[in-house]
Amino acid sequence: MLVATLLSVVAVACQDKHATVAVADAPASRALAMTLERGTIRHDVRGTFKLPCAPSPRGGASTPTCSDSYFTVFAVVPDGWTKGNPVPAWLTCASERLVDACDARVRAHAGSPSGRVAVRVGDGDKLGRAVSGWEKAIDDAVVQHGVSAAEGGPVISLPALGQP
Repeated sequence: MLVATLLSVVAVACQDKHATVAVADAPASRALAMTLERGTIRHDVRGTFKLPCAPSPRGGASTPTCSDSYFTVFAVVPDGWTKGNPVPAWLTCASERLVDACDARVRAHAGSPSGRVAVRVGDGDKLGRAVSGWEKAIDDAVVQHGVSAAEGGPVISLPALGQP
């Protein structure tokens, strides 16, 4: 009996690691990675955030090996979505450091968006997430495009080119 219970708990835990979900249901899923179905990547609803390279602790300019970090997100919405409805999911490409490179990577992506969950909307209230570049990029999209973000909506990170 105990073994059967443990096996069912393990099965549920593994199931939550990667899930295939409809875009509209993405905020409710607690999966660590997702494939989003029945939705569209909206290239026209994009937000960005630039995190400048930190200055040198000794003062003055930053170190020569330091470079700015850019966070870019694209809305992923269900069919029939309008700006009056919250954006349920966002897509990013963490492997691309420049906005234009991420834009090109997302535009070249074919099929359903799939990848690990980098962060969720509202995680900024949690310890360590207050400086989330993705949350700030979503804030930019909200301001620039007059949209809202669904609470708990995942930011799905496309794998680097050549990665499964």
